Amino acid sequence: MTFHSLRSLLAALFVTVLLGGCIGGGNTAPPPAGGITVVPGDGQVTISWTADPNVEYWIIYAPGTSISTEGTNFPANYNWKTSVTSPYVINGLLNGTAYAFAMNGRTDNGPGGASSASVTVTPRPAGGYWTAGTALGANNLKGLTYGTASDATVDYLAVGTGNAMFKSLDGTTWTSITGPTADFTAAQNALGYFLAADTTGNIYRSSDLVTWTAGAVGGITGSISGGTSINALATSGALAIAVGDGGKIFTSTDTANWTAATTVPTGVNLYGVSYSPTGLWFAVGAGGTILTSPDGYIWTSRNASGNDLRAVAAQQNGTIFSYVALGMGGAGWQSSDGLSWTAITGLSNDFYAITASSVQFLAVGSGGAAFVSTTGADLTWAQTTTTGGGTGSASTVASGTKTLFSVINPTFKYVAVGALGTNMTSQ
Repeated sequence: MTFHSLRSLLAALFVTVLLGGCIGGGNTAPPPAGGITVVPGDGQVTISWTADPNVEYWIIYAPGTSISTEGTNFPANYNWKTSVTSPYVINGLLNGTAYAFAMNGRTDNGPGGASSASVTVTPRPAGGYWTAGTALGANNLKGLTYGTASDATVDYLAVGTGNAMFKSLDGTTWTSITGPTADFTAAQNALGYFLAADTTGNIYRSSDLVTWTAGAVGGITGSISGGTSINALATSGALAIAVGDGGKIFTSTDTANWTAATTVPTGVNLYGVSYSPTGLWFAVGAGGTILTSPDGYIWTSRNASGNDLRAVAAQQNGTIFSYVALGMGGAGWQSSDGLSWTAITGLSNDFYAITASSVQFLAVGSGGAAFVSTTGADLTWAQTTTTGGGTGSASTVASGTKTLFSVINPTFKYVAVGALGTNMTSQ
């Protein structure tokens, strides 16, 4: 036998012994009382169980409809998670693929005991099942963002009327923070800062969610827009843009100093702005207005008919791009190039926010509505709802009937906020 063959044999033997758990002097232990609970998410699952503090638990899983921890010879597609604690999240799974999960236990590095009953679930995109959080006061929450603060923590920021300002580490549990006195309209994390805009044209920035300073235009600190409302914020990663009433558009490369756009072909109120992976900027507003810009400074009108549009988003799925603008009374427009737009029919809700992942658009609005549409130029929209606890079918939203004003799509989930302190998550 060659040295290489002997080394391969020893390696295989070690893996077999490791998976069987027979590497210590301990004992087997029974699986968790009551088995395991597996909740599907977006590309992930969350596994929970009633743990014995004296037992070390291992999880085995693989694509398929059944699995067991019994034996020592496991197929190559079987995966193990060792020394896990409840709840435990497994990421990197394929949406639409069924996976089976089981668990065993041991003490003092002993061999694994009997297997728990196998549980099979199928991960799916977030957006269909929602969980409502405790209302954050009685103010309307209008803006939502997340990003890295100066202390290196990733924080969520929600802002709204009546000085409402809240932060969270997970988008679920929120803490009130003190900021400027303002009725806030929008939030954005851009160029290393958290931004919050208000109804009088101020754009405040903070690196730590503690100290806030107002931006400046023309060297003058204070109202960027001369007293009119700033309604939306967006960033490309190198440039931040703010849009507001009266067709106002402002740009900044540092979030402290703002400059009016060079050419804006309309004076109507603008309510939404976003950046596309193709390098195009989009702004939408009153009367069905859709504007585009290659640089944020010179804007061109692409549409100006129909009901007010409140939000716009761009999606990239491989080499396919899709663009959607939504607004009041079910107003909606779609485009495959950002230049020519076609009306979307069949919607009736007032929509205030939209976000896009690589697999779907999700829009929120009046009556607690949340709608999803998969990628592609021919968009078909389906409403998702919950009964308030997040355990209903994909046809109810956790806010009940409270209007949702903002939604974001962090990794593997959605977070939304709205009227009367409404906040919720979907995973």
